[in-house]
Amino acid sequence: MATPWPSTAAGWRGDAMLARDSVAAVQQVFALLEAIGHLRAATPAQLTARIGLTPHIAQRLLQTMASLGYVAEREGAWVLTAHTFELGAKALQLPELVDAAKPAMRAVADALGEAVQLGALEEGEIVCLHKIDSIRPLGLSLPIGQRLPLRGSAIGQALLAWRSDDEEFAHIRQRGFSEQRALQVHSIATPIFDCRGQAVAGLAVHVPAMRFEVAATARLAHQLRAATHAISQGLGWGSPR
Repeated sequence: MATPWPSTAAGWRGDAMLARDSVAAVQQVFALLEAIGHLRAATPAQLTARIGLTPHIAQRLLQTMASLGYVAEREGAWVLTAHTFELGAKALQLPELVDAAKPAMRAVADALGEAVQLGALEEGEIVCLHKIDSIRPLGLSLPIGQRLPLRGSAIGQALLAWRSDDEEFAHIRQRGFSEQRALQVHSIATPIFDCRGQAVAGLAVHVPAMRFEVAATARLAHQLRAATHAISQGLGWGSPR
């Protein structure tokens, strides 16, 4: 049932006060985020002095922000979490990532004639951001927006390999590419790095199993590495960590 409109002047004044309080709370939350980002690690005393909040209000807002995963308390100071940085990275990079990737993806697709996919990490899964379908018979068609398991996809394994030092993925880092072999499709992927040198996305080529040749793996990987290198440079990357 819809909430009824206030029928009295007192009701209107109450709604107006609630709206003002809500706007003020939003402004205070962003002021806290900006202050923590500027100071890198901010004590409650620093935050209250900088923003002008009472300790009680600041603590209540910080605890709410922490419950949502945007800040964390460490050794008596508040810091931004990786979740906050990932949110900002998405806003900055996803549109330019797709634009930067399109020419390189087209070059790979034209050279190999197989399906090429651009994927990025989102909420523990790989999401297809852009794709070029295969022009060959029985070629793979990939829907944009399709979600793939992180560990069960070539792009996901490539990102895991370069986002951690886990020995489980050491062989992928050594080879420079990941490989996923399924019953019907074989996939090879290489990572894309942003301006910070962090693996933020990946490019994969998908070949039907009946057409896949093990001897061609090196050629496929070489094409992908050249493409992801160009895309990474377009995002301001210098060298991976």
